[in-house]
Amino acid sequence: MALASRTTASSPTFNTTSTIALDGDTGTLKFYLQHTPHDAWDYDGVNEVVLADLKIGGKLTPAMMKADRNGFFYVANREDGNLISAEKFIYVNWAEKIDLATTRPVEVVSMRPTMNRRLGCAFAPIPTACRFRRIIPASAAFTLNTQI
Repeated sequence: MALASRTTASSPTFNTTSTIALDGDTGTLKFYLQHTPHDAWDYDGVNEVVLADLKIGGKLTPAMMKADRNGFFYVANREDGNLISAEKFIYVNWAEKIDLATTRPVEVVSMRPTMNRRLGCAFAPIPTACRFRRIIPASAAFTLNTQI
């Protein structure tokens, strides 16, 4: 069964659905954090990043936070890109969780669209193509179950 994917599993896709950090002086890539590799659900990952200094493990950490369209709320160190947390902030059924070691989602294979299973609101990967994070500002995520 053919996968409906924007790329193949062997091709690099860091420039899709990613938050990218560039060195302000040289313009070189410092790091990237990809939210939905090989995005077949059209989550895009274009939502804003909120910057804050958070106390994590008793020390102040320069953090970046993003409530992504894929249904996960990401917290990462904004200086080195280290993923600190990635938790569901709404009901999600396309992935079980985000593996913090690899920063990749642990996908539910049956929720990936294929050539025989089309993407759309009736298909029911959640969040769907209708998305929770289409226009709602990130500040709304702070009132949901994010523990922030």
